[in-house]
Amino acid sequence: MFDGNRVEWKIVVDLREANLPKILKPRMTFFVGGKLEIEDGNVRLDMKDLFLENQRIQVQVFELVIFIGSRLMGSEPFSMSDWWELPYGIKDIQTQNGKAAFFY
Repeated sequence: MFDGNRVEWKIVVDLREANLPKILKPRMTFFVGGKLEIEDGNVRLDMKDLFLENQRIQVQVFELVIFIGSRLMGSEPFSMSDWWELPYGIKDIQTQNGKAAFFY
């Protein structure tokens, strides 16, 4: 977490037990960077940077992995750009280096 609601994540996707198309590796490490947007009790990630291992990739590649993983797990696919409802009572989130403040 960084100033100005900038965030970075490391996401490991492990689908080794799934029957994946050959174009996808069964274990992938993604690095995501972007900015949290908060509006009307909802939050979403405005993704600025996306890497698979050390290679910059298009967001659509990650969306495909989410779609395939969701279908394999029997859940509804989602998009990283979807708006998500904040937990009840939270009005805002503000980040600083290594911290997040939640406002009720």
